[in-house]
Amino acid sequence: MYSDKDKERFLELLAKNGGNVNKTCKAMNMNRRTYYNWIKNEEAFKFVVEEIQESLIDDAESELQKLIKDGNTAAILFF
Repeated sequence: MYSDKDKERFLELLAKNGGNVNKTCKAMNMNRRTYYNWIKNEEAFKFVVEEIQESLIDDAESELQKLIKDGNTAAILFF
């Protein structure tokens, strides 16, 4: 059984691992099914996971915008 501290640690690692669930589960020595159960059954946990994902998307979009402003052709085509 996992404690609230374990869930907090998972969320910290998830953010540190760039949202990579598999890598985070391995670091926690836990099954991915546990993660999906937490997402399904715990609204607060799900909310934080979604916030981490949104933050990563925001970071990627910001970097893409910088590249576009610098005239990076690949970034412009990607956009």
